[in-house]
Amino acid sequence: MKTAYPIKNLLLEEILKIGPMSVLMSADFMSLGNRAAVDKTLSRMARESVIRRIGRGHYVKPGKNTSGTIPFPEAIAAAIARRTDNRVIPTSAMAANILGLSTQIPANQMLQTFWPSRLRSSW
Repeated sequence: MKTAYPIKNLLLEEILKIGPMSVLMSADFMSLGNRAAVDKTLSRMARESVIRRIGRGHYVKPGKNTSGTIPFPEAIAAAIARRTDNRVIPTSAMAANILGLSTQIPANQMLQTFWPSRLRSSW
């Protein structure tokens, strides 16, 4: 018997492949169907608590990490950078802590981006 939402089965297969607390974007699944079908199916899956919506077009696979039940800010920034075809890297103090070169934890975790300035584009 054919299911009413075959795209849901395809999405579930893809979501099961990734680890918990991974950030998903609707754009990641455009190869499975048209935009409206993917968005609607992801919305339904969020209502059913299969995934959790963290922003427009951004979802997270449920799980736990050291910061609780929300993904690390770096994971969210990396997903946005992936969508915009850009790069995001930690600041030097944060990078030193991540690499174990320093035991100091920066009070403000900041990431550097390489997005062009909006002002420059209007010159």
